[in-house]
Amino acid sequence: MKNKFNIFLMCVAISTSVQGQTTIDFEEFALAPNTYWYDQSSSADTFFLSQNVRFPHQYSGYWVSGWTYSNVSDSVTSGYTNLGAVAAGSGFSSSSNYAVGQQNAIIKNRKVEDFQATGMYVCNGTYAAKSMETGDLFAKKFGGATGDDQDFFLLTVKGYHQGVEKTDSVNFYLADFRFADSSQDYIVKDWTWVDLSALGFVDSLKFILSSSDNGQFGMNTPAFFCIDNFVYDGIVSVGQKIQDDLAIYPNPSNGDFYLSIPPEVLEFQIRCFNSSGQLVELDANDRVSEVAHFRIFEPGVYYIQLNYENEQQTKKVVIY
Repeated sequence: MKNKFNIFLMCVAISTSVQGQTTIDFEEFALAPNTYWYDQSSSADTFFLSQNVRFPHQYSGYWVSGWTYSNVSDSVTSGYTNLGAVAAGSGFSSSSNYAVGQQNAIIKNRKVEDFQATGMYVCNGTYAAKSMETGDLFAKKFGGATGDDQDFFLLTVKGYHQGVEKTDSVNFYLADFRFADSSQDYIVKDWTWVDLSALGFVDSLKFILSSSDNGQFGMNTPAFFCIDNFVYDGIVSVGQKIQDDLAIYPNPSNGDFYLSIPPEVLEFQIRCFNSSGQLVELDANDRVSEVAHFRIFEPGVYYIQLNYENEQQTKKVVIY
């Protein structure tokens, strides 16, 4: 078989290793029943840490920005006195703890490496859900008096790498009343999986809320949401540049992948690692124009690494 890929069948280079999938479920934090955490002495630099991921938090007389972790189970009480509660009544899969985020909340990798967010479970907080359901002193009832108002409450997740915003973002509607058939209108009150894999490798994520209900001072809908079981893949890439112009498709696949390579790249090397960091053998064909074909034989999650000149790029692929 002719092979211009120069496939490496050797140990992983010291400068690069692959870590397994990590789930942040917030269960390591001890709380009294039906409480949420806050730090009265906190500043803009305060955060809590879970699985090497920082969740910034600021308190000034009350919790004013960022994140908290909570086990509040009150899914009934309306109003700002219940802002630390989730509409589902518990964490994902009846667990105790979950995290509550506010407008423009950010999470950051504690280390210098990038990570790839796989996804997370998302739900409305009780405060926001009840506000949208019945209206309150500040915000309207979604749908209005007739139920026909085209209301929405949207969570947008954006990724950043070294301070630069990624091109892709992920949108998830926490409530949507824009359907022609109003019976399809909804407010999310159960934990729902949100796929974040489209964001690629990042070192931080930003969570932005927007609503159809806005006033003189901005959004009227309470700017709170909840997450649980945040899943990410960690890839250590110290001193190496991870870029986003490497395209591998289709992904997921049954094992056959096509790799786009910049036309100016004449010599390159490709490696494949499994989720344990072990090098995997590929069946690779010749490159044709800017596209090359390769095949991986066993189902699972893999990391494709392309090396050329002084550059290195890595992508996660899935075989079903």
